[in-house]
Amino acid sequence: MRNLCCWLALAGAASMPACGTDAGAEATSSLAEYKASLLHTNGIRVNGIRVNGIRVNGIRVNGTELSATVALSGTELVLADANGQLLYSGTGLVGATIPTDLATGEVVQLTIQAVTFDAAAGAYLYEVTYPNAKNGKAEPLCDKVNGKAVLALALAGTYSDDTGANTPDPSRFTFACVNAAIGKCALWGYHPGKTRQECLSSLCKQQPLPSWHQACIRMVRADYCGDGVPHTRDGTAINVWDNLGIESPDPSSWEMEAEWTQDGARCIRHTRWLQADSSSTVTDLEYVRRTCPSRLAENQPTACNSDRSDFFSSYGFHLATDSRRLLRNQSEGGLTNRGDAKK
Repeated sequence: MRNLCCWLALAGAASMPACGTDAGAEATSSLAEYKASLLHTNGIRVNGIRVNGIRVNGIRVNGTELSATVALSGTELVLADANGQLLYSGTGLVGATIPTDLATGEVVQLTIQAVTFDAAAGAYLYEVTYPNAKNGKAEPLCDKVNGKAVLALALAGTYSDDTGANTPDPSRFTFACVNAAIGKCALWGYHPGKTRQECLSSLCKQQPLPSWHQACIRMVRADYCGDGVPHTRDGTAINVWDNLGIESPDPSSWEMEAEWTQDGARCIRHTRWLQADSSSTVTDLEYVRRTCPSRLAENQPTACNSDRSDFFSSYGFHLATDSRRLLRNQSEGGLTNRGDAKK
């Protein structure tokens, strides 16, 4: 629903804080505290605070403006001079302020408060703040969990506020909050800047993960029809797995909910909630039947043979990932507040 997009190609200012700051310790502790609670739960938010369509017009480090460029090197933001000489990276960016122009014309100062590398995720995470418009107090970009700031990953390109769909753009990046769909899916292992090996017998190839990341965003939000409309509530537990060995299914008595492509669900067997949005005039199942009925398993019995799905390498290895079923999930069924699409 919300995201933060920044121009990567920056000409402007950079200033650095004093060296020796232990900026990663508290951030790592914060990540550890909420990381477990985020795993395999879902919610409707695409990203964090709405500062969409911003353009970075400089960086200050230690109050000094530098003529420099910012780029993503893997998962890490780096600052280089006009000759490509590395100036700052990693925790060296702690304290850097980033003046940004919003689409509204408003200028907001973002500040990198902490940088940490999470070995399990294989990614750098950033604690970022912005000044409260009313009192100027620094506020966490991604809100707080248990009184501590939620961290963000830096991901290439821009993401739709409505659907989470990515638009590749080498000149922009997004601060993706790890407590919302875009960042959460990257933290689960579907980082769009990485690859994962898939094999069919002795034939192997590296699969780029952007399609898996997009499918995960749809799944987390229960965006069945791929139209950006979520059908879940924050904190609902789901059991997620893929065919690449990133996530494995946990033992569960739950039934399979659906398979997921980058454009939404396929072979929906039941909806996660009977009516996730209490203000809606229809149940979630009725919404699917009206909006995208071909995605229901009951309407595609042959295509939804779970043993012959292109989710598996034996049927999907040679297919383009933008149309293949990439993820599966289970959710709790049979409760009075759930809807079942297949009796």
